[in-house]
Amino acid sequence: MRIYKTASSIVVLSALAVDAFAPLARSTNHKIDSIQQRPATSTTTSLAAFINTNEMSPRNLPPLEEWSVNAGIQKVEGLELYTEDGLDWQYITTADIPQGTTIMFIPAGVCLASSAIEAELNAISSGGVAAAVDQLGRIGGQNSIADFYLFVKLLVEYEQQENSPFAPWLDSLP
Repeated sequence: MRIYKTASSIVVLSALAVDAFAPLARSTNHKIDSIQQRPATSTTTSLAAFINTNEMSPRNLPPLEEWSVNAGIQKVEGLELYTEDGLDWQYITTADIPQGTTIMFIPAGVCLASSAIEAELNAISSGGVAAAVDQLGRIGGQNSIADFYLFVKLLVEYEQQENSPFAPWLDSLP
Protein backbone atom coordinates (compact mmCIF):
# COMPACT_ATOMS: atom_id res chain seq x y z
CA MET A 1 0.00 0.00 0.00
CA ARG A 2 1.32 3.40 -0.91
CA ILE A 3 0.62 6.31 1.43
CA TYR A 4 0.09 9.80 0.04
CA LYS A 5 0.34 12.96 2.13
CA THR A 6 -1.86 15.90 1.21
CA ALA A 7 -1.71 19.60 2.02
CA SER A 8 -5.38 20.37 1.51
CA SER A 9 -7.22 22.83 3.68
CA ILE A 10 -10.14 22.00 5.96
CA VAL A 11 -13.38 23.73 5.09
CA VAL A 12 -15.72 24.88 7.83
CA LEU A 13 -19.34 25.09 6.77
CA SER A 14 -22.02 27.05 8.53
CA ALA A 15 -24.72 24.45 7.95
CA LEU A 16 -25.65 22.25 10.88
CA ALA A 17 -26.09 19.15 8.73
CA VAL A 18 -24.01 18.39 5.67
CA ASP A 19 -23.96 15.01 4.01
CA ALA A 20 -20.89 15.56 1.89
CA PHE A 21 -19.57 12.05 1.60
CA ALA A 22 -22.56 9.74 1.14
CA PRO A 23 -23.63 7.18 2.11
CA LEU A 24 -23.48 7.71 5.85
CA ALA A 25 -24.03 4.86 8.25
CA ARG A 26 -24.99 7.07 11.18
CA SER A 27 -27.46 9.66 12.35
CA THR A 28 -27.49 12.99 10.54
CA ASN A 29 -28.34 14.94 13.70
CA HIS A 30 -25.18 17.03 14.02
CA LYS A 31 -25.87 19.28 16.98
CA ILE A 32 -23.12 19.28 19.55
CA ASP A 33 -25.73 18.41 22.21
CA SER A 34 -26.25 15.03 20.54
CA ILE A 35 -22.63 13.96 20.88
CA GLN A 36 -22.47 10.76 22.84
CA GLN A 37 -20.97 11.19 26.26
CA ARG A 38 -18.42 8.89 27.81
CA PRO A 39 -20.01 5.96 29.67
CA ALA A 40 -21.51 6.76 33.06
CA THR A 41 -19.48 3.89 34.50
CA SER A 42 -16.30 5.96 34.32
CA THR A 43 -14.27 5.68 37.50
CA THR A 44 -12.46 8.98 37.11
CA THR A 45 -13.20 11.62 39.69
CA SER A 46 -11.69 14.65 38.04
CA LEU A 47 -10.76 15.83 34.59
CA ALA A 48 -7.18 15.99 35.74
CA ALA A 49 -7.41 12.19 36.01
CA PHE A 50 -9.47 12.06 32.83
CA ILE A 51 -7.13 14.28 30.78
CA ASN A 52 -3.40 14.21 31.27
CA THR A 53 -2.21 17.83 31.19
CA ASN A 54 1.45 17.12 31.92
CA GLU A 55 3.72 18.94 29.51
CA MET A 56 5.14 15.82 27.87
CA SER A 57 2.00 13.68 27.95
CA PRO A 58 1.05 12.02 24.66
CA ARG A 59 -2.03 13.21 22.80
CA ASN A 60 -5.10 10.98 23.05
CA LEU A 61 -6.35 11.08 19.45
CA PRO A 62 -8.15 7.75 18.88
CA PRO A 63 -11.28 8.78 20.90
CA LEU A 64 -11.37 12.00 18.86
CA GLU A 65 -12.22 9.97 15.74
CA GLU A 66 -15.39 8.52 17.32
CA TRP A 67 -16.31 11.92 18.78
CA SER A 68 -15.95 13.60 15.41
CA VAL A 69 -18.19 11.06 13.68
CA ASN A 70 -20.82 11.50 16.39
CA ALA A 71 -20.53 15.29 16.00
CA GLY A 72 -21.20 15.07 12.27
CA ILE A 73 -17.68 15.75 11.05
CA GLN A 74 -17.14 14.01 7.75
CA LYS A 75 -13.94 13.21 5.91
CA VAL A 76 -13.29 12.03 2.39
CA GLU A 77 -12.65 8.32 1.87
CA GLY A 78 -8.94 7.63 2.13
CA LEU A 79 -8.13 10.26 4.77
CA GLU A 80 -6.83 8.50 7.86
CA LEU A 81 -5.39 9.50 11.23
CA TYR A 82 -1.86 8.11 11.42
CA THR A 83 0.99 7.80 13.88
CA GLU A 84 4.24 5.88 13.87
CA ASP A 85 5.04 6.31 17.54
CA GLY A 86 1.77 7.23 19.30
CA LEU A 87 3.12 10.72 19.98
CA ASP A 88 3.18 12.52 16.65
CA TRP A 89 -0.17 12.36 14.82
CA GLN A 90 -1.13 13.45 11.34
CA TYR A 91 -3.75 12.87 8.69
CA ILE A 92 -2.53 10.98 5.65
CA THR A 93 -4.21 9.86 2.47
CA THR A 94 -4.30 6.19 1.59
CA ALA A 95 -5.70 6.88 -1.88
CA ASP A 96 -5.23 9.46 -4.58
CA ILE A 97 -7.34 12.53 -3.79
CA PRO A 98 -7.54 15.07 -6.60
CA GLN A 99 -6.09 18.52 -5.91
CA GLY A 100 -8.78 20.95 -4.75
CA THR A 101 -10.96 18.22 -3.21
CA THR A 102 -12.61 19.20 0.04
CA ILE A 103 -11.25 16.64 2.47
CA MET A 104 -13.34 17.42 5.56
CA PHE A 105 -16.68 19.02 6.44
CA ILE A 106 -17.13 20.40 9.97
CA PRO A 107 -20.64 21.42 11.11
CA ALA A 108 -20.94 24.89 12.61
CA GLY A 109 -22.31 23.45 15.87
CA VAL A 110 -18.94 21.83 16.56
CA CYS A 111 -16.91 25.00 16.00
CA LEU A 112 -16.11 27.25 18.92
CA ALA A 113 -16.76 30.79 17.72
CA SER A 114 -16.18 33.67 20.10
CA SER A 115 -19.33 35.46 18.90
CA ALA A 116 -21.55 32.52 19.90
CA ILE A 117 -19.58 31.89 23.09
CA GLU A 118 -20.05 35.50 24.18
CA ALA A 119 -23.83 35.08 24.49
CA GLU A 120 -23.49 31.70 26.19
CA LEU A 121 -21.00 32.95 28.79
CA ASN A 122 -22.95 36.12 29.51
CA ALA A 123 -26.07 34.02 30.08
CA ILE A 124 -24.42 31.70 32.60
CA SER A 125 -22.23 34.21 34.44
CA SER A 126 -24.80 36.69 35.82
CA GLY A 127 -22.82 39.58 34.35
CA GLY A 128 -19.41 38.43 35.55
CA VAL A 129 -18.00 37.79 32.10
CA ALA A 130 -19.38 41.09 30.76
CA ALA A 131 -17.72 42.92 33.66
CA ALA A 132 -14.41 41.15 32.97
CA VAL A 133 -14.65 42.12 29.28
CA ASP A 134 -15.36 45.74 30.25
CA GLN A 135 -12.27 45.70 32.48
CA LEU A 136 -10.22 44.15 29.70
CA GLY A 137 -11.29 47.00 27.41
CA ARG A 138 -10.38 49.62 30.02
CA ILE A 139 -6.83 48.30 30.32
CA GLY A 140 -6.25 48.28 26.56
CA GLY A 141 -7.08 44.67 25.80
CA GLN A 142 -9.79 45.27 23.19
CA ASN A 143 -7.92 43.14 20.67
CA SER A 144 -7.90 40.20 23.09
CA ILE A 145 -11.62 40.01 23.84
CA ALA A 146 -12.36 37.22 21.33
CA ASP A 147 -9.44 35.19 22.71
CA PHE A 148 -10.69 35.83 26.24
CA TYR A 149 -14.12 34.37 25.39
CA LEU A 150 -12.52 31.28 23.87
CA PHE A 151 -10.22 30.83 26.87
CA VAL A 152 -13.09 31.08 29.35
CA LYS A 153 -15.14 28.61 27.26
CA LEU A 154 -12.27 26.11 27.42
CA LEU A 155 -12.14 26.54 31.20
CA VAL A 156 -15.91 26.01 31.45
CA GLU A 157 -15.68 22.83 29.38
CA TYR A 158 -12.64 21.63 31.33
CA GLU A 159 -14.53 22.19 34.59
CA GLN A 160 -17.38 19.97 33.35
CA GLN A 161 -14.90 17.12 33.29
CA GLU A 162 -16.02 14.05 31.34
CA ASN A 163 -19.55 15.51 31.17
CA SER A 164 -18.42 18.12 28.64
CA PRO A 165 -19.49 17.31 25.10
CA PHE A 166 -16.01 18.53 24.12
CA ALA A 167 -14.13 16.15 26.50
CA PRO A 168 -12.60 13.91 23.79
CA TRP A 169 -11.50 17.00 21.88
CA LEU A 170 -9.94 18.53 25.02
CA ASP A 171 -8.20 15.22 25.69
CA SER A 172 -6.66 15.31 22.21
CA LEU A 173 -5.02 18.71 22.59
CA PRO A 174 -1.24 18.84 22.97
